[in-house]
Amino acid sequence: MYTSTVNEVKLIGYVPNKPELREVINGTLFCSINIATHESYVDQHGEIHRKTDWLPVKFWGHIAINANNFFEKGTKVYIEGKLTTYSKLVEGERIYKVEVMATKMISLNKNEKKIHNV
Repeated sequence: MYTSTVNEVKLIGYVPNKPELREVINGTLFCSINIATHESYVDQHGEIHRKTDWLPVKFWGHIAINANNFFEKGTKVYIEGKLTTYSKLVEGERIYKVEVMATKMISLNKNEKKIHNV
């Protein structure tokens, strides 16, 4: 029996540093960055706190080239994608990771509106 599922992520956040374009063995280009998102909340004493989450995002192929070309430190971005998981061995222990695989990105800086899709 087939059941529908949804795996969709939408983020608005800030680029902490310029992405570095890298290449895997087969020649495919990619870059990884952590997007900073902020959330404010008020505690039981009425004090305002700000929480920052650093969300790992990976770009592949031409969208990686565009991220490398257009993202600078502090760029505000909108990203669409999906969550992906992977595991790797670290000192004999299997570590599981979750990251966003970007399929669309838009620079939200006022002086530029760049839309890039996979």
